[in-house]
Parts: sequence; structure tokens; C-alpha cells
Amino acid sequence: MTDYWIQKSDFSSDEVKNSARRDIHDAFDKFDWNAELKEFDKIEENGCPPGFGVIQNGKILHICPKDLKEVYFFYHYTKRSKFLGLISHKSEEVHMVTYYEFKNVHKLIDIFLDGKENEILDISI
Repeated sequence: MTDYWIQKSDFSSDEVKNSARRDIHDAFDKFDWNAELKEFDKIEENGCPPGFGVIQNGKILHICPKDLKEVYFFYHYTKRSKFLGLISHKSEEVHMVTYYEFKNVHKLIDIFLDGKENEILDISI
């Protein structure tokens, strides 16, 4: 199962563990992003951007709506590589995308939940 959280502009958050895909989609849809973004506009210097995070298998997808048309997101993952082709090395990486359409967030969440890391890393802007 998968965990998710909703980050509010006052730094508080609601966390839910062991959630099904449908519950994650419903939580994103039912949250009042418009009201929370207005609240963030009021307290911007003393707050944080509201966001929605999903955690699965040690990887994190953190989505932050800018408005009801676009979001930016961070994908946290572990990159495995070999130094000189011999020595295994792991590094924690963050892939950031500064523009993604709000209407496609369900698709992004599904790509993440399906473990399609390369598809997420192919998204740029």
C-alpha cells in the first residue's frame, strides 16, 4: 500500500497511511486547492506552498499546485550507478518539473504508482 499527505500553507499536514489508488485520487480531488492557495497568498512569507505527496517503495512524488491550471512537482528517487563500471554507487536524486497541467495530475499519480520511473524522468520543463 501507499501513503500520502496533504501539506497546508500553515505548515500543518494530514497524513494517511496504507491507501489505495482510488483513495489517493479522491483525496487530491476533494481537497479545496483554491481556498488553500488563497490562504497561501495571504501568508506567503510566513507559510509554505500547499502540496500533495505520495510515498511508495521509498520514492516520493510531491505535487504543488500553482493554481487550478498548473502544478510543479518533485520526484525523489534513488539512482544506482557504477563508478568506473565496477563499484556500485547509490545517490539520492530529485527530479523537478516546474510546469505540469493540473488536469493531468491523476495521470502523473498513476505513472508514479505503477512504478514507471522513466516516464516521470522523461517529463521536463
